[in-house]
Amino acid sequence: MSIRVLISDGQELMRLGFALMLESQPGFEVVALAQDRSQAIELSRHHRPDVVLVDLDGSYLEGIAAIRGIVAREPAPSVIAVTSFDCDDAAFDALEAGAAGYLMKDASAGDLLSAVRDASGGGVALPLWVTSELVRRYRRLAQAPETAAECKLLTRREHEVLTCLLEGLTNAEIGARLWLSESTVKTHVGAVLRKLGVRDRVGAVLYAARYGLLLGN
Repeated sequence: MSIRVLISDGQELMRLGFALMLESQPGFEVVALAQDRSQAIELSRHHRPDVVLVDLDGSYLEGIAAIRGIVAREPAPSVIAVTSFDCDDAAFDALEAGAAGYLMKDASAGDLLSAVRDASGGGVALPLWVTSELVRRYRRLAQAPETAAECKLLTRREHEVLTCLLEGLTNAEIGARLWLSESTVKTHVGAVLRKLGVRDRVGAVLYAARYGLLLGN
């Protein structure tokens, strides 16, 4: 079954370019193109895509509001914020609003396809510079003398698994790195999410971003 994608961008060439890249590969179907954020929310409700690409350029706050509006419905699609801003705070704002990914507009076709696949599968699709910053802030959090109580409950192995989650690794990739079976990884991931009080991998990323930001840069 194809991954159904809705593309929202104020620039026609950008909308068409993303659509062309996606539909040139098997397994992707572009179900609608939105010219602005309000149309993206409306079309998302009508077409029920698996993934929505939302433009953050132009009116940044409107883009963040659009992400919130799109993920408010049930079942919510995965949203990838697409932007020209290589800014940590912009990425964290998008994640806080409910996005499952953050993609630069100058990303390669391969990066776009991977991001859509990861987001559609419930994963987190983030560029390396964002995951690196998340991991850096999380490690500072874990080593701080006063840190979130939930973080202190994690075992050493669960800390390792959480770091892998922040890097956007799949269960299979985590297993290969930590020399664990995929079923064992699933058990550890479930324990991490339960102890942190979050429901999914995006929630784990938000946890690290939120408490890492409290520690400063």
